[in-house]
Amino acid sequence: MSEDLEPKDLSARDLDDDGIRRVLESEPYGVLSMCDEGTPYGIPMSFGYHDGNVFFEFGNVGEEGHKFEVLGRNPVASLTVYALDRSRWGDSTANVLPTGFAWASVIATGRLEEVEEPSDEARDAVFEARKPSPANPWGGSMAETELSFYRMDVDTVEGRVAGGKNPAD
Repeated sequence: MSEDLEPKDLSARDLDDDGIRRVLESEPYGVLSMCDEGTPYGIPMSFGYHDGNVFFEFGNVGEEGHKFEVLGRNPVASLTVYALDRSRWGDSTANVLPTGFAWASVIATGRLEEVEEPSDEARDAVFEARKPSPANPWGGSMAETELSFYRMDVDTVEGRVAGGKNPAD
């Protein structure tokens, strides 16, 4: 077997700070998880990452959504973000070849707080994340949609990668 086809260490390992940053900058979607009076409550969200902070734009049409109720009771949340090497999806050699299937995941935990006047850079980061989404993913018209901007004050962040290089690279 040639050297470049020999299996490499594909086991899970920690991501360094730079690897974590690359995942958060390159992957626009994750699952925001909160605790609703002892019951887990997770919602898929687009987010933006700028200057070490995670930002969200919440839309609301009519009545306030359930996430606002939950955040009002407990503003601590976690964001799980993952990246997959989609080029090798379903390939039976994915776990053998050094260029094979890989994944990376990041979990950030912290307190969510509303930002009354976000910076242009933070707004741009969130807009870039949901750019491929429809103009109004919350339904109704944009004129009827109230938007609020939130920042996660990150307390802890950790990441893991397995199966080769970080697919966010």
